[in-house]
Amino acid sequence: MTTDVTASQLMWRLVAKDWHLVRGPMIGYALIGLVSLALMSIETQWLFLVGSILLLTVIVIIGAHLVMVTVVNERGQQTLPFIMSLPITYMQYTTAKLAATLGVFLTAWLGVLIAVVVMVLGRDGMPDGLIPYAVIVLSELFIVFALTLSVALISESETWTTVVMTIGNVSISIFMFSIARIPAIGEHIFGPVAVWNPTALSVIGIEAVIVAIIIATTAVAQSRKRDVL
Repeated sequence: MTTDVTASQLMWRLVAKDWHLVRGPMIGYALIGLVSLALMSIETQWLFLVGSILLLTVIVIIGAHLVMVTVVNERGQQTLPFIMSLPITYMQYTTAKLAATLGVFLTAWLGVLIAVVVMVLGRDGMPDGLIPYAVIVLSELFIVFALTLSVALISESETWTTVVMTIGNVSISIFMFSIARIPAIGEHIFGPVAVWNPTALSVIGIEAVIVAIIIATTAVAQSRKRDVL
């Protein structure tokens, strides 16, 4: 019973440690995000594009920063062997990492999503049809982050993490253009009403399932690791 209590306390201390490590940069990213939204709200097309690109870039950087600082660097700085020498299992370590990194990223992601929806609905001349497309694109960013985090935790390799991170980030642009070319989605992007048709809802549903599968796979893989390095 004592060991379980100690392990639980260690898990929450790991979560608090990671939040402490990233609190400063997250404030900076939040400020950049606000600047991006301000640019998007200006009724000038090129400023909207600049703001959109900057906002997407900030989300990508947040994901990369979280993974590198809270997971990859622990291996390189020999922090992970020390952590695993404590009364904590790989599964508990993984739970702490998922709670910390997913918690921070989800907070930033939801903040951006809500801000974009409010901005689109509140700005005159902004097509509400952008909202479903924005949700789909932002969900793809969540997939890229979840996959990168999973690879970092399972492989414990900076090289593999960087490779997956790079491929994932490059795929975002391809995904954005590909989704926009689907008639049931693309033809409504610049429409006056947000159209949540079966195609859009199916894509969002598939994205949610993919994230769930990635997290579940990570948990299973980590649970099979030996608890002593």
